[in-house]
Amino acid sequence: MHNPVKLLKILYLRHTLEHHRFYTPDAMTWVSTRDFKIILFPPVMIVFFIGLFAVPPALVLYYFVSANVGYLFAAVAVAYFLAYEWLHFSYHVHEDSWIGRLSVIRKLRRLHTDHHHPALMNQYNFNITFPVCDILFGTRYKRVSFCSSQLVWGQR
Repeated sequence: MHNPVKLLKILYLRHTLEHHRFYTPDAMTWVSTRDFKIILFPPVMIVFFIGLFAVPPALVLYYFVSANVGYLFAAVAVAYFLAYEWLHFSYHVHEDSWIGRLSVIRKLRRLHTDHHHPALMNQYNFNITFPVCDILFGTRYKRVSFCSSQLVWGQR
């Protein structure tokens, strides 16, 4: 979503050009419910993701492995999408809210805030739901200190 790809250009436009300009490391908290449209995917994208990334593989698994495996894949895909939306939303709530005070949310929010820094968003902290792939692919940095004008990074 950080580089324009022909078939997925709408994601690039919405995510990188809108979301990353609207929310900066200095202003990550939503202010009104109108901000939800820039945090959450629109309903049509839910249909797109489930229709493209959940249903076809689930049907293949249903047909070639078993019905239960197909259903399980579809359920996990939908659960992952919902977890992505919930966690991404929680990174943009006020830090003093009950969600913002949760330890795991504070830690993941820091990663997401670093990702919103213009100098970093195309290189680091892409996996906002579960940062496992950032660790595996070396795209996660642990910050030593942070301010909006400069970053000081620790070792990978």
